Amino acid sequence: MIKLISLKTYQLKEEQIRKILLLKNQHWNFGIASQLNNYKKKFHKSDINNCLYLNDELIGFTALKLRSFSKNNMKYFLFDTLIIKKKHRNKNYSLILMDFNNFVIKNNDKSSFLICNKEMIKFYLYHGWKKLNKKEVIFSDFKTNKIPMCYNYTNKKKIKKIFLNLDK
Repeated sequence: MIKLISLKTYQLKEEQIRKILLLKNQHWNFGIASQLNNYKKKFHKSDINNCLYLNDELIGFTALKLRSFSKNNMKYFLFDTLIIKKKHRNKNYSLILMDFNNFVIKNNDKSSFLICNKEMIKFYLYHGWKKLNKKEVIFSDFKTNKIPMCYNYTNKKKIKKIFLNLDK
């Protein structure tokens, strides 16, 4: 049975955090201590943790980090860390988790931004995300050559530059 759960960081129990870190370590093999240090440093209490369970086993995870635009303090979600457990990849679980992520973003009446490698653009476009021009986006605390994308974002004020914070 598939179960989707959305919890803020402060709502997570230690065992849930440990399972998230073990899952993340399958892809980014830095060790659990390093993953925990990064988690404590970069996750805020109000960030949303979307978890995909299959028969009570955590097999998927996404973080929606609540951040503010550096210029006007408006809140948005930084879409971070979409991961599916290795043995469950290529079974369309990422599609289920992605639909849930989009639901959570819209349900919270927020926009969301992510940065990704070129090979992931098609996946996000399929799910209704839009590619942004790199010249439109300025990361105030991060440098990258990756592709910026957005979801549920309308530029009503015709802003020429989007100033994003990744860690604040």
